[in-house]
Order: sequence, then structure tokens, then C-alpha cells
Amino acid sequence: MWVALQAAPATAGAGPSVPTGLWVALGGSLLAVLVLLVLWVRAWQARRRLEREARVLHHELVAQRAEATARINKLERALRQAVEDPEAVRQRLEDLLPTAPYVPPPASPSVHPLPPPVHPPPPDA
Repeated sequence: MWVALQAAPATAGAGPSVPTGLWVALGGSLLAVLVLLVLWVRAWQARRRLEREARVLHHELVAQRAEATARINKLERALRQAVEDPEAVRQRLEDLLPTAPYVPPPASPSVHPLPPPVHPPPPDA
């Protein structure tokens, strides 16, 4: 019985000591900080990538807008000229059009007449 009483306090207090628990807590905190740091770096990289793509798209949009504006201005000038002097526009179009009459190309051999209908028409009653 004396042996059982001596062994009881030693086994009852078994478990991690305070310094071991402190190391576990510090390790967990360090791991959490590292995870947050990795997430922050990835978010920063994604933000930079999106900003770069946005700049490229913006430059493309500006170029397309400039091209569209040039086209619109050209069409406005042509329309203004057509309103002011329609005879000059008609003459220019006649100069651009071919003088020979239009001859349609021959039908290609791959063109066949329409096939007969799948269902014949109903007989007259």
C-alpha cells in the first residue's frame, strides 16, 4: 500500500508541463502568422496582376475608341459632302463602279435542285 500511495501523485500529475504547452502555443501562433503572411503575399500578387491586366485593357480600349472616332469623323465628312454636293458623290460612285454589266457566275456543279418533299401532299377528298 505504501508503494501505491507513492505512485499515485506521480501518475495523477502526468501530462504536458507548462513549458511544453507554452512551446505548443508559440508554434501554433507562428504557424498562424506564416499562413496569414502567405495569404497576404498571394493577395498582393493577385492585385498586381489584375492591375496590370486592367492597364493593358485600358490601353486597348483607348486605341479602339480613337479608331472608332476616326471612322465616325470620316463618315461625317462623307455625309456632309453628300449633302452639300450630291452630284459629285454620284459621279465618284459611277467612277468607282465597273462599267461592264454584271454577269452572275455560272452555277457550280454542287448546286442541286430542291429534293422532292418527304411527305406527298394529301389526296383531294
